[in-house]
Amino acid sequence: MSRLFPSLLTLAFLSGCATTTTAPTGASGVAVEAEKRIQAGLVVKSYKADAARLYRLAYPIYQASAEICQADKVGPSLGLLGIGSVDTVPKDYRDAAQAELGLGQGVSITFLPETSAAAKSGLMIGDQVIGIGKTPIPLGRAGLNAFNKSAQSLDSSMTSVDITVVRAGAQLVIPVKLEVLPRIGLNYDPFSPMVNAFADGTTVNFTRGLLRAMPSDSSVSMVVAHELAHNCQGHIEAKKTNAMGGLLLDILAASAGVNTEGAFSNAAANAFSVDFEREADYVGLYYLARAGVSVSEARDAYRLLTVETGAALTAGYGATHPANPERFVRMEATEKEIEAKKAALQPLVPEQQRKGR
Repeated sequence: MSRLFPSLLTLAFLSGCATTTTAPTGASGVAVEAEKRIQAGLVVKSYKADAARLYRLAYPIYQASAEICQADKVGPSLGLLGIGSVDTVPKDYRDAAQAELGLGQGVSITFLPETSAAAKSGLMIGDQVIGIGKTPIPLGRAGLNAFNKSAQSLDSSMTSVDITVVRAGAQLVIPVKLEVLPRIGLNYDPFSPMVNAFADGTTVNFTRGLLRAMPSDSSVSMVVAHELAHNCQGHIEAKKTNAMGGLLLDILAASAGVNTEGAFSNAAANAFSVDFEREADYVGLYYLARAGVSVSEARDAYRLLTVETGAALTAGYGATHPANPERFVRMEATEKEIEAKKAALQPLVPEQQRKGR
């Protein structure tokens, strides 16, 4: 009886609920599945176009930043390659990814700037990479990890490396010329509507939401440059180091019976967050200028972001970023600094230890 009573209550409740009054046309399972395939294809085609645009815009910025990026972040590189495996694609989109991107179980090249050294050496979009030098590249996620590890550990004395690929069923060994670039990856998340980009120390990460909120190429370039500067300036590592100091205080508080919930660690990690953001803005504009991107057009991105996101016009207490109006004004000042250096035929290199930055 104890199990029957809740069921009777549910039936009684449902019998009293209102229902629809029309008779919608039917949707057969076959037709629904066919439409799912069509929509999945449209999504992947859109992803392909958006990501290709992102890699195209990012590549010259990576090139331009190499000379002024921290030395330990720069080295021989295969270039700005996009790689993927069908294992990393959401299930509903796997067939479309195979058709549109040529993805399979192995590690395939999905995006490759046409002007890159890798492309000029003969690598092509759709190639499945099965070896870098003498290192085999397995299938799936393990292959992606092996590829990234091998690409990050190319010896500084190397000028080229043999890449073994499978193309149209044939195995090829392609000697790929290396170029000196920041060893910072580029990731694009086509399934996230969040308006966000972030640096994690080893990669620049973009969401579909942000790319869609940035209709102009120069504004996309500005965000790439900003996040690349975070990585190149070592901001992520600095935050982690700062957090360790706060962690000690959290541990001491815990030993005294006080649960801080990581308050000291978080506070320490963000202690210089606003300054890091200012520096990334500043250094990023130099990357853009060196790459030949219009700085004045790029900085307009902050006005656009305010419109798109309704961001606060004043930074509140504990904010980790300057407010967009402040960032815009600082960028105007940086643009004048850059233009003065151009006029004086001076190198486009950021000033060091600038007060107020």
